[in-house]
Amino acid sequence: MKSARPFSTVYRGLSYHQALAVVILTIATFEVCLLTGGPIHPIGLSNLVGHLRDSVLFEAVAAKVQNGDNYYDATAYELSSQGYPTKSVFNWRMPSYVILFRVLPTLFWRRALLLVCTLIALRLACSLASSENGRFAGLAVGLVLTGDCAWQAYPQPVYFMETWSGILILISVCSIAMRRWRMGVAAGTLALLLRELALPYCGIALLLAWKRREKQEFISWCVVICVYLVLFSIHYHNVQVRLPGGETTGNLGWLVFGGMRFVLETCSMAYFLMVLPHWCVALYLPLSLLGLFGWRSRDFALIKLTATAYILLFLCIGIPVNYYWGWMYTPTLAFGTALSPFAVRDLIHVLILQPKKQVDDDSSRARDRELSVSDRPVRDEAVADASE
Repeated sequence: MKSARPFSTVYRGLSYHQALAVVILTIATFEVCLLTGGPIHPIGLSNLVGHLRDSVLFEAVAAKVQNGDNYYDATAYELSSQGYPTKSVFNWRMPSYVILFRVLPTLFWRRALLLVCTLIALRLACSLASSENGRFAGLAVGLVLTGDCAWQAYPQPVYFMETWSGILILISVCSIAMRRWRMGVAAGTLALLLRELALPYCGIALLLAWKRREKQEFISWCVVICVYLVLFSIHYHNVQVRLPGGETTGNLGWLVFGGMRFVLETCSMAYFLMVLPHWCVALYLPLSLLGLFGWRSRDFALIKLTATAYILLFLCIGIPVNYYWGWMYTPTLAFGTALSPFAVRDLIHVLILQPKKQVDDDSSRARDRELSVSDRPVRDEAVADASE
């Protein structure tokens, strides 16, 4: 699995015209991102953390359940009292997170467990990158992930299931890429139970397992998704009976087609991007995608498809205040960020250095032919004198 050349990417093997097409597509993506409107959330870490008011809702529900209240009754009360709409079933999170918080009754232990999960994901990601492209690749991925996950220094993100689910998805994709599919399915299952946004990832993992003819893994994903759908149906029923008269859960409020602007907002949830200007995020996204698709091994297919699927999904769904959904995929995008400088290097090699070397080689061969032709009469005279 390890590449013969450190940090070698698939772009080094492209033809001139293929590399040119990749560069044009990357530049076009950057232009689209750059022309997109500016950030919609307040710039600055202190403002951003204070703006994540959903954490107050989840913390209040968890506290009520811990005191013995029914989860759905507590959620109904808090949604109404804090001014949240109750019509959509997706505003009523599945009770998985309150079960987790009952096991971990204090903020310290919740943050500690999230940190442990992050360290496991970091270790797996570094090992996977090292096995593909050497130790320096593992170090680069580790540094990007550390910067990406530095938001754990604040207490609020622990109440967002996107943080937990995104880390668990990273554990899952790395485990599957390293042929530890049981661990991958287990982590993916936990991610799905904590946040329904993990369902697209589970579907992609199922399809790839089918394509690779991994029968046991495929069956496991089928069971996971089927059980989840049953649990979600029960959840839907419990929400339905608690809705105020005349309201239904048939709301498509998240289908707003926010486009690239919303995608950039989700992408900027990487910690080191939160304080940077808009053009930096606009450059970061296409370069990260360029690097992501530069990994050579087929084992990275699930990682590539996961990050790409969420980016495409968030073009269509998500209201402006849901930018923290970016925590679902920004950890997997770190693989692309780490490799992007070397992807650019290989494209420059194909487009500039390689043609220049070809021209130099052609010139050298032409000079050799000219010298060979100019020396031929001298050799012929020498042969004639020797024959006389």
